[in-house]
Amino acid sequence: MISNKYLFIGRKPHVFYKGLLIKADLNTHESILWKMQSNNISGKILDFGCGEGALSQRLLDHGFQVISVDKDIDQYKARGGKSIKLDFDSKSSLQNFLNEYDNYFDVVLSIEVIEHVENHFEMMRMLKKLVKKDGLIFVSTPNISSWLSRLTFLRKGEFHQFSDRDYFADGHITPLSDFEMNIIAKTLSLKLISKSPTGTLPPLYFASIALFFRSIIGILLRPFMKGKLNGWGILYIFKK
Repeated sequence: MISNKYLFIGRKPHVFYKGLLIKADLNTHESILWKMQSNNISGKILDFGCGEGALSQRLLDHGFQVISVDKDIDQYKARGGKSIKLDFDSKSSLQNFLNEYDNYFDVVLSIEVIEHVENHFEMMRMLKKLVKKDGLIFVSTPNISSWLSRLTFLRKGEFHQFSDRDYFADGHITPLSDFEMNIIAKTLSLKLISKSPTGTLPPLYFASIALFFRSIIGILLRPFMKGKLNGWGILYIFKK
């Protein structure tokens, strides 16, 4: 595998942190940690949708106070911190959690979760309630405005990472555009303070011959495209 900001060659492997499966694209967790450290973020952190706990463990190792929640908390394997089973489909479970942790967290992290839920507005309302005044909400989701997603839509009429295969393999049901994320921020009175590409999707992507030729087409069309063209995902940071 060869990777830099302009080129990726090879197929993406399953990546682990201390034996914990990272259920996000390459370099996503690293970029989140870097943003938190570079902005001197501290306090109580919620890892909402933690999976096996790879991001939680990384944060715990760097001195953050972390509470981790997931519907399938039995898969959680991180050491340290506190883990809680939270059924995202149960209104009573969510309400009980909100009652206990209302305005409790300094930062809420929801990494590669919102594309799995039926009602993204309700999810964001809940995250807003969980974070303190002036607290931060980190939300990442697949980048449907990437050059690859645009070419996929042109060819197949569907966004990259939102096909039948992605639904059955990963549970992706809600493709969110930059427009929709901005509307969420305005509707919920959240201040969008940054948005940046995450993961690994540079202009030249050579995981197969077909993808390589698509990247060449993407480079040729790039002068006519606007928005976030690179990045497997987009990371939004909101302030309450």
